Amino acid sequence: MLQLTDVRLFIRDRPELNRLLDREEFSQEQIDQAMKLTVMAFNEISPFTQYQLENFPFQYLLLIGTVYHLFFGGGILRSRNTLPYQTNGVSINDEAHGEVELSLAQGKLSQEFVSGATQRKIEMNVSRGWGHVPSEYTFPFRHTWLKE
Repeated sequence: MLQLTDVRLFIRDRPELNRLLDREEFSQEQIDQAMKLTVMAFNEISPFTQYQLENFPFQYLLLIGTVYHLFFGGGILRSRNTLPYQTNGVSINDEAHGEVELSLAQGKLSQEFVSGATQRKIEMNVSRGWGHVPSEYTFPFRHTWLKE
């Protein structure tokens, strides 16, 4: 199962790497919610499923969807709290990266999650309709001398 540390490592959310914050950016609660939202989103793509976080079988999709939800939510927060200001000739906009997070979320992350989820749902739908169709390509590395 996808772990909190997997998400943090993927997005490099570590205190020593977050020089301005000097802490992790996303809380355990935010990451847990992003994971739940990912499973909910997957379940609502047809054909509908009823996975829970504990039995969600597609760990890479869960990772990508989790990061999407973290960046999308974080980008929304920073965009609504952006207030650039100047003092003593210095311009400061400490929330400017909200646009970058929104762009990442709505671009590559969103596309990768939707594409992957749609492909998994097509595979599930076909297997439900056709069952298992035997093929010599099912196990491409199986030697002919292993055939029963």
